Amino acid sequence: MTYGKSEIFMRYKIEQLGLNPRTFNALKRKGITTVGEILLLTMGDLLDLRNVGAGSVSHLDDVLGKADLEAQVEELTAHVERLEKRQESLRQELGSLRYRVTGECA
Repeated sequence: MTYGKSEIFMRYKIEQLGLNPRTFNALKRKGITTVGEILLLTMGDLLDLRNVGAGSVSHLDDVLGKADLEAQVEELTAHVERLEKRQESLRQELGSLRYRVTGECA
């Protein structure tokens, strides 16, 4: 299974961003917990959040820019691919061991 960027963003928690308390609390209060959910919001949606103004939106934009999400997505995707290859290798080894022990194919 490979994860697309949107799936990874939906797993990336806002706690990992280092947002200021005002912005963080406004997002949490609205039930927004992941970067993916933030990216789905329009500017109007953000400004409609209680205690969020132009300064908070600017802060959020700065933080998301500094987070270098694209690089992190590429790194995570590569890591997931390595884990999937290792998992397949282990499945094959297990099947081989089962055959040697029981004489049956899995």
